[in-house]
Amino acid sequence: MEIINRLLEKYPNVTCTEGVMGGQPCIVGTRMPVSTVLTAVAHFGSIQEFLDDYDNRYTVEQVKDAFRFTRDFLDSMYRTVEEKTD
Repeated sequence: MEIINRLLEKYPNVTCTEGVMGGQPCIVGTRMPVSTVLTAVAHFGSIQEFLDDYDNRYTVEQVKDAFRFTRDFLDSMYRTVEEKTD
């Protein structure tokens, strides 16, 4: 959980709240999980198309933080696995 807390400090547009969407990372002030943001952007093909489809309820910075949070989380998990296998 330490890595999650560090990432939440680093990316203020992402939060994890117990009891909200099962505690999974979400865009701050919403019930929109980061994983759904990534899936939707992949589906629509661009951040702008995602924003347009969601009537600009989210900002570009919120979406970018969702991607950055995920990238850093995955990098951290990879390093952890790598350390354990050395």
